[in-house]
Amino acid sequence: MTKKRNEDASCETCIYWEADPGKNNYEGKCRRQTPTTEPECPAAVWPTTSHYNWCGEHPDFIEKRAGAL
Repeated sequence: MTKKRNEDASCETCIYWEADPGKNNYEGKCRRQTPTTEPECPAAVWPTTSHYNWCGEHPDFIEKRAGAL
């Protein structure tokens, strides 16, 4: 069986993503993993992503097909 990425699986549709209303909901925080440190910020923070970004952690990352198990 060939696996294909679900084109609708993006940060915007992910249960782990929290949109930032101050950025018109186009940017937000990914809360899938624990916060990490970044060079420009001394405190641990969740990664900032754009609503159109994607990764393999999205619950619906693999496209579901009719009749598939």
